Amino acid sequence: MQKFILILFLSTGLSVISCSREPLPHAAGARDHVVIIIPRGEEDIGSLLTPYIEKVYFYPSKEQVYVTDILNPGKLQTYRYWRNLVMIGWLNTYIDTLLSPEALSQVKKDGGVFHLEDMYVSGQTVILIAGKDKKTVEKVIKDYGETIYLTLRKGERNRIAKLLYMDGEQKKMEDTMRRLLGAWVRVPLGYQVSVREDNIFSIIRAYPDRLVTIYYNKGTFNGNPVHFRDSLFTRYFEGDSILKERTKIDTVNFNGIKAIRMRGIWQNMKKVMGGPFITYIINKDGFYYFIDGHVFAPSKKKWPYLEEVDIIMHTFRTEL
Repeated sequence: MQKFILILFLSTGLSVISCSREPLPHAAGARDHVVIIIPRGEEDIGSLLTPYIEKVYFYPSKEQVYVTDILNPGKLQTYRYWRNLVMIGWLNTYIDTLLSPEALSQVKKDGGVFHLEDMYVSGQTVILIAGKDKKTVEKVIKDYGETIYLTLRKGERNRIAKLLYMDGEQKKMEDTMRRLLGAWVRVPLGYQVSVREDNIFSIIRAYPDRLVTIYYNKGTFNGNPVHFRDSLFTRYFEGDSILKERTKIDTVNFNGIKAIRMRGIWQNMKKVMGGPFITYIINKDGFYYFIDGHVFAPSKKKWPYLEEVDIIMHTFRTEL
């Protein structure tokens, strides 16, 4: 087994290390399941972390991103091949055998968070939270709980992206999109054309429904993004509209370009449908581009499918 080496001091951000090893079998467990290993009899320390991991969103129904199991080190042999594995401990517990000398030296001083992809098996995210004593570990969790959650999500996003394009992409559809819009996204296998006109191109994959739409026009976008999306989707998607009170608008970096981002819930009152969406609007080279992904996945967790359309949208490119 590869021993952990130090990646994070308490004053720095989390980062990933890589190490070479022979290919291993793929990780077990569901993408929404996190196993947390803690010293026996210290269940309260695991409960300190779970609020950061078991986040709840509304898409529009209530959805808990991850479920967790808090287990003792005796279960590590059984769950070491799990997809999402978090190990918590302090000196003179089971973590002593997992740390390199350099990491152990740091733990004796302050503590830290350690992150390794594919530690026991490929397709796995492993995080170790360690300190010289229990009190130190509690501080690490409070300081870096959100970062630990985001690291788990980043690992899953990378796995989704890998699976999404592992069998190739639809070059002919991308060429058609490029010819019509002067812009395109990488289209995974399984997606089909939903809307195709001079200024708009939309692709869909069904069961559950995942749609990615690109619209473009000359000029600079300076309108109301909510009204614009509603007008576009009323025309092309049979009356879809945004639930305004559940919509957040901010500004982000989208592929190196400043973009308006909208996130929220779309609905169709006539069809009694709805779900999450994410939209980016950018101005570039005398044109504005509206790039949207939305999901309809009744009875399923929405976040993995919303992650999928966001991955596709981030492959957006223009010829200019």
